[in-house]
Amino acid sequence: MSEAVKKPIELDLTPSGAKEKAQKALEGPKPETLVPVPREMNIDLSYTDPDGFKHTAVVVSRVMTGSSKTLCDLTAMNLAGGQPLQNLPPGLQMRYLAMARLEVQLVECPKWLSKWASEDDVLLMSIFDHLEAHNLRYFRRSSDSGEATEVSTWLRVNSEAIDITD
Repeated sequence: MSEAVKKPIELDLTPSGAKEKAQKALEGPKPETLVPVPREMNIDLSYTDPDGFKHTAVVVSRVMTGSSKTLCDLTAMNLAGGQPLQNLPPGLQMRYLAMARLEVQLVECPKWLSKWASEDDVLLMSIFDHLEAHNLRYFRRSSDSGEATEVSTWLRVNSEAIDITD
């Protein structure tokens, strides 16, 4: 004689449609709702050098590819005289990385910009900030307002065999 297995009764006490809304919130925005940022972006520059000469240009920032990121790292190491950047003080590391980023990420860097950015750290870091902001927005890591977005809205990595928790 076989005994029947009693199945527990499942009750859904959530308001109608709540599960669907929660699932949509977890999924994040649909790709068509994201406003794409172009890989290339114009940056307007206006700079008065210490000699009083005013320079203006529209330069093009191109988000770096994997190979151009490697070129940027090698350019920074070359600026450091061939030694690894981690052997240098943090401020000098940042300066060399910013100079390399300017030379690699800008499609055509005007000579005056290379010259004065190498001497004027405020100019260098201002342009570097714009290049980095372009990169972050291109990969949806910040909005147009500069606010960072949650990683879960643009990236999901999952594996059944591996559990990585913070």
